[in-house]
Amino acid sequence: MDLTADMGFLCLFAHLLLFHRAFASEDQYTVKTGEDVTLQCRAPRDAVVTVLEWSKPDLSLEDYVFFYRNERSYEKYQHSSFRGRVTLREPFMKDGDVSIVLKNVTVSDAGRYKCRIIMSNAASSERVLSEERSLSVTEAEHTDEVSEPVGRVGKAIRSNENHEGGQSVAVGVGVGVFCVLVLAVGLLVYKKTRKSPIILQVL
Repeated sequence: MDLTADMGFLCLFAHLLLFHRAFASEDQYTVKTGEDVTLQCRAPRDAVVTVLEWSKPDLSLEDYVFFYRNERSYEKYQHSSFRGRVTLREPFMKDGDVSIVLKNVTVSDAGRYKCRIIMSNAASSERVLSEERSLSVTEAEHTDEVSEPVGRVGKAIRSNENHEGGQSVAVGVGVGVFCVLVLAVGLLVYKKTRKSPIILQVL
């Protein structure tokens, strides 16, 4: 009985950790068509950003989602589908924030995005930092009858409207329900075996 309860608690903690990490990922975003989304990227606070490139692998090398150099952005280097729709979240890149806001998202905006920063600071010479973000876009259909969920979990629930997102959320919710059941069984076992307390050892 003790062994069963111990395994149940270990299973609970392991699955809850995986469940949390699945929804806490900072490099994946899910939005509906017509919404705005902020793709986050950050340079060190003391860095001077000389060049900022937001690109997308399915665009040509000469086309950017957003291009910044020498304290100004250049719309002429943007792909035509992004012109007028992309701005810096922090116009003066306060605290190294080089995130961009993509407005009025369309299905064609889905995919991988790359943030590439060329910077310098007083302590070192020129450096390059690159990060990637992933954007999923779902069609905004039949949303009037359902209130919008908020937060990271809300984003995950909204992704249930497409096939792949729905599978991910269904698996996560299923794991959560399973862990709750395991916890309930573990508590019942603990009550029945109070004379020999359960000691949970983390290996």
